[in-house]
Amino acid sequence: MNMLNFKEQTPERGLPDYAIFPLFVYTHHCTDGYLYASHHWHEELEFIFVEEGQLEISLNGEVFYANGGEVFFLNSKDLHQISVSSRYSLHHAIVFKYEILDFLWQDHSNLPPLDNAKFAFDINNTAVAAQVVEELREAVKAYHNKEKGHKIVIRAALLKIIGLLLQANLLTAHEDDFQKDTKVLLAKNTMTYIHENHHKKITIHNLANHVSMSKSYFCKFFKQMFGKTAIEYINQYRVEKACDLMKSSDQNIIDIATDVGFDNFSYFIRKFKEIKKITPSQYRKGVGGQI
Repeated sequence: MNMLNFKEQTPERGLPDYAIFPLFVYTHHCTDGYLYASHHWHEELEFIFVEEGQLEISLNGEVFYANGGEVFFLNSKDLHQISVSSRYSLHHAIVFKYEILDFLWQDHSNLPPLDNAKFAFDINNTAVAAQVVEELREAVKAYHNKEKGHKIVIRAALLKIIGLLLQANLLTAHEDDFQKDTKVLLAKNTMTYIHENHHKKITIHNLANHVSMSKSYFCKFFKQMFGKTAIEYINQYRVEKACDLMKSSDQNIIDIATDVGFDNFSYFIRKFKEIKKITPSQYRKGVGGQI
């Protein structure tokens, strides 16, 4: 089973090479039908390239499906979640700072500014889709092989893609949508509150008050933005945190359940099995817990 969980900042930002070459490629090969990247956002741009299988992508409250051979583009600060819709899948997430492209330009004004514009999310079924896929294949291959000159190859591929998207008029002016932007901001605030307080008792009343909503409206809002109820989201997040602790510590499972916010051990066992399809003890022993 694969669990990806990064909120707002990619963990690799602290690595020495990141300042020089702010790009990472996450290749995920899933063979058991379980891969889950919980809702998160980051400053970097991101290409999602699906080679095989199908992914479900939640983007700012909307759900899309990505099939083998398709590419999707995530803009900076987009709130998104990724999960597998097929038992077998292979996909790559190319996460990078836009500034990485400046390194090869003499005149930086040639790079289109992205503060008031966004690239299209769905670039499939366009005239440049096949070319974009090939350039991404080259970038992924260069990143993993790390042969001499691989950084130049990656930059060249990204620059070629940006050029293709511009030629196809897939860079569009950002139109302010106050209602949608506000919903995304409130969703991020709610998610952050849950992540920071998951070890404490959290009620719908707490969450609704945090974003100044009535309980009934909040429940509808949360389901719309996250595709599940707040309780389901909290339970899933706590279970994933429990998995992290089981892999990184020798704490007993009862203490772990308490530490991540479950005040009833039987309920923890039931929810863990419901979400992971195995018991906590089986997970700790490595059954389905391989990354």
